[in-house]
Amino acid sequence: MLAILETMKSEGFIVDVHDEGEFWETRDESILLKSISDYNNLIAAVFGALKDEHGDNIQSPIKDFPNVEHLEADGIKKLNNISGYLNSLQQIVNSVKKEVANNEN
Repeated sequence: MLAILETMKSEGFIVDVHDEGEFWETRDESILLKSISDYNNLIAAVFGALKDEHGDNIQSPIKDFPNVEHLEADGIKKLNNISGYLNSLQQIVNSVKKEVANNEN
């Protein structure tokens, strides 16, 4: 996918990539993997909380991960340190607002 986007960019196409994993900008697999891991942790934590509240009726692909309990525990730890995530969410909201404003013009 990156090669296609880079080719399009080199041919003069406007290429605008929103990459939460920062791989487009950095090409750093460790940053990408950390981002994926963080999201998996948060998804597992939310899934666990919903499952605790509503029982086995809650479904999510994360439940099939062999290490879902470990992911959930790590996600809970990260949620307990929510200020960093709130800052990240604010950055995403600001980015989306900017993109919407640009598209309206």
